[in-house]
Amino acid sequence: IVASAKIADAFIVYVNPSRSTYALQLTPTPDFITWTPSYHPAEDLMYGAAPPCDSNAAVPFQDDASGIVITLGYMVLMLLLLPLSFQTLDENILMQYLSFGLLFVAVLVFLVQFVYQGLDWKRVPAFGDSYADMLGSVMFNYGFVVMVPSWLNEKKQNVSVNKTMWTSTVMSTVLYILIGVLGGLAYPDVDGNFLNTLASHCSPRLTRLTAFAFALVCVGLSVPVFVIMLRYNLIVGELVSERWAFFWSIGFPWMVSFLFYKGQLFNELIAISGQVVNGPINFILPFLACLKGLQIAQAAAQTRMSQGRPTLERKASFRVIPKALAEWQGGIAWFLMT
Repeated sequence: IVASAKIADAFIVYVNPSRSTYALQLTPTPDFITWTPSYHPAEDLMYGAAPPCDSNAAVPFQDDASGIVITLGYMVLMLLLLPLSFQTLDENILMQYLSFGLLFVAVLVFLVQFVYQGLDWKRVPAFGDSYADMLGSVMFNYGFVVMVPSWLNEKKQNVSVNKTMWTSTVMSTVLYILIGVLGGLAYPDVDGNFLNTLASHCSPRLTRLTAFAFALVCVGLSVPVFVIMLRYNLIVGELVSERWAFFWSIGFPWMVSFLFYKGQLFNELIAISGQVVNGPINFILPFLACLKGLQIAQAAAQTRMSQGRPTLERKASFRVIPKALAEWQGGIAWFLMT
């Protein structure tokens, strides 16, 4: 939400003739405020007066004196995504097709931009100076594991689980490596969200428009998917009533996300949550649940055997054990690859 909202504000500045975006300031003094870049992109770039491409000066409301703000981009994004959040996964599928197609177009444009920018191998050393945020960010980007159970309930019967998991994970890993390595070779430094750099005044128009579209469509449309699956889990798990499930999955995230709009708190939250929250939830607990499921299947098969010779219908239950073992072994391989 926060990453897309920042790009939404940058897009408003880009299309607004006054080159401004707006916000409701909550602290320190409630007020309606305006943000306008302190430079003119075309003229200042020509004379070398524009801020660096990795500077926060190009990101709305980052380097000014405002406190907690609710920006126009944040509100526009919320109004666009809220209707999709009340739908089901099936009803969202057309928008996900759009997001998937745009993903490959955006990757192609970004890769061309990196080559156009110029690749310097000295910018990506074999060993870095700090790894504090690396593990959490990587785990955060592989946080789709928590969505798999909901996807299993929605997928068609003829869709292969193994094929889908392996294909999507390998494809994502290749794209991560391409964007990460070539992006690192192309830019000496990036402040926070890489999309801010690609959408900044230093990039050509096509790259900027692609970064805007990627943030609003590819990243933005992932929000309703997580919202729907969170709602499913809350209802199916009988943790809360259906009404409260809608509140915690849809209302609450939008009520608190704007608090992380400014500063580095958002990046630090990603790094911390990746290790403390996403790690156990996505990589440890599913593994333990798989082992528990194997134990239950074995116990059920032994119970049926103790009741006498199984019928033809019961014989099918014996396939649970080798099938569970195969899925368990596949789970280990998938876990290690991830």
